[in-house]
Amino acid sequence: MKPARGFASLSAILFVAAVAAAQPGPRLKILFHVDSPDSARLEMALHNMQSAEMHSGRGTIRMVVVANGPAVKFLLKKKAGKITEEIDKLVATGEVEFHVCETSLKAFGYRASDVLSSCRVVPAGVIDIAKLEEEGYAYIKP
Repeated sequence: MKPARGFASLSAILFVAAVAAAQPGPRLKILFHVDSPDSARLEMALHNMQSAEMHSGRGTIRMVVVANGPAVKFLLKKKAGKITEEIDKLVATGEVEFHVCETSLKAFGYRASDVLSSCRVVPAGVIDIAKLEEEGYAYIKP
């Protein structure tokens, strides 16, 4: 009886693994951390994201930009300017999210309502980064 139970357990494990492998979803998860007051860093992250999307294939990648520190200023309605359309296009793919640190917003005198509507405000950027890494996101700092 014991060998049969062991076989049943092994079969169940293999079945669960096969179902998980067949599930659609991202195989690659990337976290871009932008905290620089230099807009070139955000622009580099956007370029890297477009490149990753182009070379990965639809539905195989998930990307998150976490902006904290002085970089939150680039994602404000009044200051985003030309990158607003680019951000909106990336978010519209369903494969990209932009997270903005509320702690940094408050430190610079801004509110969540000042942030682009396509971005999500998170309580603390550093905690968000840690959670995303725990979920298997690869950390990249352009």
